[in-house]
Amino acid sequence: MNIRLSTVLALVITLSLPALSLYAWQMRGASVSEDEMAVDVALVFLKNGATFKFDGIPETLIIWETLILESYPVQYVVTITFDSRHAGYGDRTGQILAQAITRHTARITVVSGEVVSATLDDVWDELNQEELNGPDGEFMTPESAFDAVIRYLAVTHDELRGTAVPSSWKEKDLTPPGLMGASKIQFSGAGWTVNVSWAVVLSPTYTIEAVYTGEPSFTWSGTVDQAGAIMETWYELTK
Repeated sequence: MNIRLSTVLALVITLSLPALSLYAWQMRGASVSEDEMAVDVALVFLKNGATFKFDGIPETLIIWETLILESYPVQYVVTITFDSRHAGYGDRTGQILAQAITRHTARITVVSGEVVSATLDDVWDELNQEELNGPDGEFMTPESAFDAVIRYLAVTHDELRGTAVPSSWKEKDLTPPGLMGASKIQFSGAGWTVNVSWAVVLSPTYTIEAVYTGEPSFTWSGTVDQAGAIMETWYELTK
């Protein structure tokens, strides 16, 4: 995957930006570049997120860089820093908090005008309001990679919007007995079969293959790395 890097240094953002919708993303294309629109979408998301809304300091918002991942569809990874008045993440109402100015780094991935991934300090999932690091210290688990792909499919392929997703999944270990160095698990339910495989290393990249037999039926494959970036390698409607 080639990465084109555009960096904007020390750009302090106020809270005057209006909320952007997918419609706004599409309509502004004639006068504003897509990477600028991705930055706008990322900023609106961050400002409306629970962490920044709780105690973020507006005048400390800085856009550090925008990575453009030349995949299909294109992914924009926007890095933004800001200070908060207390440590911690999310809505901390009712918690006993130390008065300590805390610097945060947000990495927000935007695809087709929508946020598909958002992390703070590589430890907090701002999109799902939960910790990223489990007891084993991994940033991206097989389960979180699987969840990311399911969200990605609904966002990046218009024909899949509204596709039924089960409220609970059946999980099965497909790793052959005695196999060392690699693992594979399967999630299934409601016409879905999703296989996740990876090498047993400290920071694995997950290979995911998805088949859906409902309407519309399709097959998909791709990878998810430890930064949460999704690379689509195959997508086909089968009927």
